[in-house]
Amino acid sequence: MKMEYGSFAYCFSLILAIALLAAMGYLFRNRSPRVQKAALLLITAANVLQHLFKSALYPHLYGTGFSLVNTAYNVCAFLILASPVVLLCGSNLMRVFVSYAGAIGSLLALAMPFWFMGQTVWQWEYLRFYVCHVLLLLSSALPILWKLYRPSYRDFWKTGFLFLGMLGAIMINNVLFFVCDPARDPQDLFSFLQTQNPLWSMHPTDTYPALSRLFTALTPELFLPSAAHPYYTPVLWYALPVYLAVTALSLLLFLCADGKRFINDFRKSLAQKRTERLKKHG
Repeated sequence: MKMEYGSFAYCFSLILAIALLAAMGYLFRNRSPRVQKAALLLITAANVLQHLFKSALYPHLYGTGFSLVNTAYNVCAFLILASPVVLLCGSNLMRVFVSYAGAIGSLLALAMPFWFMGQTVWQWEYLRFYVCHVLLLLSSALPILWKLYRPSYRDFWKTGFLFLGMLGAIMINNVLFFVCDPARDPQDLFSFLQTQNPLWSMHPTDTYPALSRLFTALTPELFLPSAAHPYYTPVLWYALPVYLAVTALSLLLFLCADGKRFINDFRKSLAQKRTERLKKHG
């Protein structure tokens, strides 16, 4: 059974993930916040453990030692490791950010599994991929459904900076992993980062050329390749379009979740301006 867009395997995988989310959301909808958070902690703990111990669970895929794939080497890996931390001690904004980013990121990964297109789904790597992203979807979307975290529309402009900060943290993670490996040649660092290219932070992707052209069009030439500097500036090459995209999406989502407060604030602002005009002309 091969993975193709629109195939039985593709549709079944998505439907099963959404069904699990709906079932968990329904079963725990009337439970206390304490019980709901305990369920989330179990889900995030299971996902962190499978991430950290990939080598033990899948030695035929990842060997027997600790490697880059056990770290926060890409966006979903970062969110998997960050989820229990923000659940236990993060601010409301950090919890909201990780929840929305995790829910959207896991859904996108499940909806566009281009790594496995044309391949059979009966393989350990797809099973691992599916399990970890479904667990990330559950741990991220459930607190939104249960309204454990309440986004404020006033914070929408901060999410773009948090997203870029996350990309920077992933870059630092990959650099540290490379530097701490005595078997690697320091001169190969840039080549290593170019090969990893988490979320295209090092250079555009050939997979989505239209998106790459849009990002490049919105990027200052200072951060693009030139005769003197033949490489894209890491992260900064698409920082502006990414910030704008994340901020616009956050505004839309936060307005949907925090619409009543926005309407009340808007009415108060209108009433205050009306009062000031009356005082001025009275």
